[in-house]
Amino acid sequence: RRATRAEMERMKALLHEAMDAGACGLSLSYMGAVNNHVDVDGSPMPTDVMNAEDIYDLASVLRDRREGIIQVISQIGPVGDRTISEGLARASGRPILHNVFSVSEFTPDLHQKSLRWIDAQLAAGAEMFATSIVTRAWNEVDLLQSPGCALDALDVYRELTFCPSATEKRAKLLDPDFRARFKAAYDPVMFEATAGSIEAYSVISLGEGAEDKQGYVGRTLGEIAKQQNKDVIDAFIDLYLETDLKAELKTPGIAADPIKVAQLLQHPNVLAGASDGGAHTKNFSGGQWATDLIIWLAHENPLMTLEELHYRLAYQPARVMGLKGRGALIEGMAADVLIYRPEELFFDQSRFEVVHDAPGGGFRRRARAGGYRNIFVNGVETFSGAYATGAAPGEFLEPARPLRTRGSRVAEREAQRIG
Repeated sequence: RRATRAEMERMKALLHEAMDAGACGLSLSYMGAVNNHVDVDGSPMPTDVMNAEDIYDLASVLRDRREGIIQVISQIGPVGDRTISEGLARASGRPILHNVFSVSEFTPDLHQKSLRWIDAQLAAGAEMFATSIVTRAWNEVDLLQSPGCALDALDVYRELTFCPSATEKRAKLLDPDFRARFKAAYDPVMFEATAGSIEAYSVISLGEGAEDKQGYVGRTLGEIAKQQNKDVIDAFIDLYLETDLKAELKTPGIAADPIKVAQLLQHPNVLAGASDGGAHTKNFSGGQWATDLIIWLAHENPLMTLEELHYRLAYQPARVMGLKGRGALIEGMAADVLIYRPEELFFDQSRFEVVHDAPGGGFRRRARAGGYRNIFVNGVETFSGAYATGAAPGEFLEPARPLRTRGSRVAEREAQRIG
């Protein structure tokens, strides 16, 4: 149901309170059921299915305060409803960080369509920026421990992901109705921005101790399906049943064409990346994207200069987010310093490394990337090569004071709510 008026006012008061305490604004996704960012039971996140007018009402808090920024996922490649970003710009009068632009081999002019859209928003007076997902990184998928993979954007596939045991997953895969509904729901175009088509998934492992009797490892599901004369969804399901659910698959890289990527990034209002922030650690590693762009677009393919990329990776996002006095090596600014030779940077694209360093011994996937010689923070070396020095000279930055008066605002709003 929609929120009541009293509930809306309470939510707006909480947003005020958060921003008084230093929050920089509001973030949300608005993708309906077509989103692999889901709750612990597989259901959509609240804002994905929230009434748009209620979201605009929340955004009016930023207009009242005359500060802050809104980041919204309303587009993942060709999928989504960008009108929510347009409405948020009107409701808030503040900068909108729109997610997420991409490039595609299925739809070669996808990035150009996105650029025409943002140009139209800018011409209409919106302060619109867009992040982009243009990394050569990939997803790694297994059935037992890969929640949040790209296929979770399908309602029917989430049924499999959130089966609580291997026994129930196996039963789901053996269910003819599930197989039929999976085939009916699957559309490769849905995944062109995140993981590519299932046909292009390649087999990287059949599980610890398993023998590759069928010669699967290193081959794509499309090749296997063609050899076996079956639908690719059947090949996907049958592979897991044949390997006791232990097979691991690798998707293609999210971006493949450096020329399209450079065309996208040369727009002044497009930001060069989405690090993922740790949202999909069981199947994806995104922290290497900045290193990858330098290698890919300046060293391997000289489509952008190092200076252009440094601006895109540091000063541009600082300016968009309103972080003043940071992001560039300019006298009077604070800056972390990374020292490197372009030819020494590396990004291993064979597969992710699995490390067990999460709380409770949990695992995550990590890309092998680096090659930086030194990193300095506040003039102190924090990394020498790949080794941490142990120094921690970083400091907490106090949030900028809002234009309105601080102090008793939260107490006043709470008193009004109770009264």
